[in-house]
Amino acid sequence: MLASILATTPPRIASVANDLKQAIRAKMWNESSNSFCDCIARKLGGHSRLMTSMFGLCFGQVPAEHATGVWAAVARWGLKKIDDYGAFLYLMAMSGGGVYSGQDYEVPADGTAVLTALTKCDWCSWCSRLRDDNLTMTRES
Repeated sequence: MLASILATTPPRIASVANDLKQAIRAKMWNESSNSFCDCIARKLGGHSRLMTSMFGLCFGQVPAEHATGVWAAVARWGLKKIDDYGAFLYLMAMSGGGVYSGQDYEVPADGTAVLTALTKCDWCSWCSRLRDDNLTMTRES
C-alpha cells in the first residue's frame, strides 16, 4: 500500500517520507528485543512498551522479518489499558491494513485477535465498559 501511495506522491515528499521511515527504524527499533523503543533506543537502554510496537505495526514501521512476532505480542495484550483512540489503531494493526498501515508485509490477520479483543469481558476491556459503566457503542466515557 505504501508503495502505491508513494508512487503518486511528488518525488521530494516521497523521498522525505522514506528517509523518515528509515530513520525511525534505525533509531527506535531494538534488535535485541524485536520491538520499538519509546524514543531513541540507546537513550532508554532499549526500554519499550507494547503501545510503541502497536503504533509501529499500525504505521508499517516493523521490519518485515519481525512483523509476525510483533503482531503476536500486541495481539496477546489485547485492548487492556488502551484508550478509545488507541483502540482504533490497535484494531488497524491487528487487521493488517487500513489507511495508515503502509505495511510491506502480511500479518496473520484472520480476525481472531480483533474478535477476542472486542468480546473479552475482563477488567478494563471494551465489554466491561459496556457492562459495568453503562456505556453505549464506544468506550468514550
